[in-house]
Amino acid sequence: MRRLGIVLVACLSIHLAWAALDVPIDRQVTVFKKVLKFDQSLPTDGGTRILIVHEGNARLAGAMADAFTGAGFACDVVVAAAAAGALEKAQVAYFCPGTEDSAADFPAGLLTLCGSSGPVERNNVAMGLELVEGKPKLVVSLAAYNRCGHVIDSQVLALAKIIR
Repeated sequence: MRRLGIVLVACLSIHLAWAALDVPIDRQVTVFKKVLKFDQSLPTDGGTRILIVHEGNARLAGAMADAFTGAGFACDVVVAAAAAGALEKAQVAYFCPGTEDSAADFPAGLLTLCGSSGPVERNNVAMGLELVEGKPKLVVSLAAYNRCGHVIDSQVLALAKIIR
């Protein structure tokens, strides 16, 4: 009986973390893959490395890394507290639910992404997504994007919800 309780708690915590995603993983990766092509600060040879930052949900972070890897990106998965040691390899950091507000503390040069719009609207993350009529819409914080030191094509900005 105790084992069943432990399994149920583990399943519930995994479900809650996945439910915290505004946009499903596969749709996030599809949008970000298209958009990152327009970031003029990223390598054009396809060598972009993404750091997946999480706080205690390695399964969700692993699923994000698998999806980004399947889309042609190199990925590293790190717990938020240990992220500083992995920064030198990455050009992009994706923040899993619960870690997004720490993005503002990351150094310039690292483009920050997340799967929701709240952290972007608070100017903590450069790019995120929200669902509008069942479709993902890009949300861009100009303040956070500038803090990252990246340059994005105006074509992308024309399609995004802009936070000033």
